[in-house]
Amino acid sequence: MTNSILKIDNLSKGFHAVRACENISLEINKNEVHALIGPNGAGKSTLIKLITGFLEQEYGKIFLDNQEISFLTPEERAQKGIARSFQVSSIINNFSVVQNIKLALIGKNKNYLDFLTNINLNKKLLKEAFYYLEEVGLNKKANELASSLSHGEKRKLEICIAISMAPKIFLFDEPMAGLDGESSELILQLFKKIKKRAPILLIEHDMDTVFSLADRVSVLDYGKVIVTGTVSEIKKNKTVKKVYLGTEH
Repeated sequence: MTNSILKIDNLSKGFHAVRACENISLEINKNEVHALIGPNGAGKSTLIKLITGFLEQEYGKIFLDNQEISFLTPEERAQKGIARSFQVSSIINNFSVVQNIKLALIGKNKNYLDFLTNINLNKKLLKEAFYYLEEVGLNKKANELASSLSHGEKRKLEICIAISMAPKIFLFDEPMAGLDGESSELILQLFKKIKKRAPILLIEHDMDTVFSLADRVSVLDYGKVIVTGTVSEIKKNKTVKKVYLGTEH
């Protein structure tokens, strides 16, 4: 029985003469953080858009928990269990912190939309929202406007929204961007915790974060995966040193 949650099989996408992704095959396994690194223009963002359905592949297949999702819409893929968080914030600033989580929970569980129930008085919904807020340490900020949060706290809220969807896999694009050292460490520890809920596919330029967090790393260059391995294997790989880490020694 396969241990993979997300399987990508020979995925390819081009834009005119440029091959953004070329025959990419990857497997993201249970309980792991799988980092995706590579130079700018290597195809990382294109691959994420293909996985989430915002771009359509030319050929190749995508499987989530052994079910093919290659031609589902982004919304359908989210419902199947893909939770994504990008550099551009998806939180609603003029909603409170807890309202942002409630909205995500309503999207996941349409039963919360019972027209006979006042959403603001739904104790079950509130209890579930606070459960997730406590997990990321935002329960004391629950009634504050999201706009009032610090940059690091907004990252926590985005992660909390993703967790609340109870996904089969998390996709995070540059989650450490703009964070100070303390905030980055908090997010790093949070990722180590939530990978037990679902594996994480991580795009991150900060190599210290990648090497301290990832269980495995895949390196992209010119739209192709040139190597996949453990952190130790990636650090020792001469091709990776030359292409991405900036040294041949």
